Amino acid sequence: MGQKVVAAQTHMVKPRGCDVNENALSDACKTELGLSEEQVKTGQPLEQVVEQRDTSLALESAVLVDRPEPVCAVADYTKGV
Repeated sequence: MGQKVVAAQTHMVKPRGCDVNENALSDACKTELGLSEEQVKTGQPLEQVVEQRDTSLALESAVLVDRPEPVCAVADYTKGV
């Protein structure tokens, strides 16, 4: 039984203590992960991202409910953009 990706989403999460007037990222984050200050500062709150993920997973699961294969959700919280 093979595995298949049925949906992929990328969301930028804004740190709770992020001040738009300060640098939110270290130079290492910018270089190694390819992130920008603008991406982080305009990101969504974690709760909103989790809610979107849950809604999407529920919709995808409803579509796949008649399939014999199990549904598995995977999150990579370290992947850069």
